[in-house]
This record gives sequence, structure tokens and C-alpha cells, in this order.
Amino acid sequence: FFSSRRRHTRYPLVTGVQTCALPIYRCLVRVAAAAREQLRRNEDLIGRFGGEEFLAVLVGTDLSGALKVADRVREAIEGLAIPHADSPSDGVVAVSVGCSAGVIGEVWTVEDLLQAADDALYAAKRRGRNRIHPMEEREGRVRGAARPSDAAA
Repeated sequence: FFSSRRRHTRYPLVTGVQTCALPIYRCLVRVAAAAREQLRRNEDLIGRFGGEEFLAVLVGTDLSGALKVADRVREAIEGLAIPHADSPSDGVVAVSVGCSAGVIGEVWTVEDLLQAADDALYAAKRRGRNRIHPMEEREGRVRGAARPSDAAA
């Protein structure tokens, strides 16, 4: 998951107010495009998942690989240098990213992984924003319980 909810509370989507020197939808389109460029395999997906959150699915990727991809996404979006007056990240749009990984059906459900990623997202925000954060170990489950892949390459 990655998001910038602070922008959403100041510039609600329904008002059409401009933010980041761009209308909100144009800002989101640029953010999505920059994020998509960091996914290097055809089977990897990214899409909007709620107001200003996006979800990336990196098939067959362990937590280490997901964190590498997440950091590329974070850097790419910050590198767009889209002006944002309320951003704590040098006045530009930036994202926080929460990562989870696991094999669905063996130990994890889809809901488990979504919740772990969402928890990690908010942990990243609590630690200062414009950062990535891995899922926490829970209930004896091992971090990154997916097979390694080349997604991070």
C-alpha cells in the first residue's frame, strides 16, 4: 500500500480543489504512472485501492524484493517533484509504503496480507512519512514467506 492521506484531508477529492499545483486526479495519474514504471515484470500489477491509496501485487515476490521495489517507487514519486505546500517532504508529493509478502492459502489469506500491508503503511507514516516499512511478524508467521523472485532486479 502507499498513500498520502494528508493531502486528501486538506484537499478532499469531492471538492475538485487543486493540490500539488495540479488537480488531484492529474496528480494521482502521475503518481500511478511513476509507480508503474518501477514494476519491471508483466505479471506485476498496480492499481488504485481507495481514495489515494494504491496496491501493488508482485507475484512470487518475497518481502525483501517487495521492499526494494517499494523503495524504487518511493524515490520515483519523490523525483517527480510535484509541488505540495503541506508536504513534510521538502514541499513535494511523497509517499509512504507498507509492504507485506506471503503465499496465499498456505499460511496467509488475502485479507491477512492486505491488513499487514495497511498496518505497515501506517507504521511508515508514524515514523515520519516518505518511507517504506515492512510487515510485522505476527502469530508465528515468518516475514516474506513467499518464494524469492527477480521482481527487485
